[in-house]
Amino acid sequence: MPEGPAASVAWRGVDASDEAFLRELWLHTHGAHLAGLPGAVAEGLLAAQRGAQQASYRARFPGLQRRLLTAGGERAGLLLWSPGSEEHAAVTVVDLAVHPRWRRRGIGTAALAGLREEVAPRALRLSVARGNLGARALYLRLGFREAGGTETHLVLEWGA
Repeated sequence: MPEGPAASVAWRGVDASDEAFLRELWLHTHGAHLAGLPGAVAEGLLAAQRGAQQASYRARFPGLQRRLLTAGGERAGLLLWSPGSEEHAAVTVVDLAVHPRWRRRGIGTAALAGLREEVAPRALRLSVARGNLGARALYLRLGFREAGGTETHLVLEWGA
């Protein structure tokens, strides 16, 4: 991981002790539509949606790597990436999620810069919702450039 303001950011593999944090992180980043539902209903939907997303990622991204992001020794986020293949040389950033209490502290920047350094000279590739202005600003500031997209998402690459 890079030095500087985010020098206390590190990553490690995910283990069973991280489950409560990962569930909370998923709820913060993907569960806004569950607000207002009765507790048991929301819990059931949350578990089903998260499970389906994880299964989809495992099927679509061979060799999926899961890294828990920490800051000052505390859990702060999650980085998922796929090393790619011979036919797709770029490393795919599948998901980057930083817990709300840790946002705007350089954690996303440090995680992506660390991954870029680890996989160089290969490029990083990701997809971001066009409406996710905060994430788009981060990626463009780091040097990602447009490499395609759809009506709802941009495909960005860094180091291509």
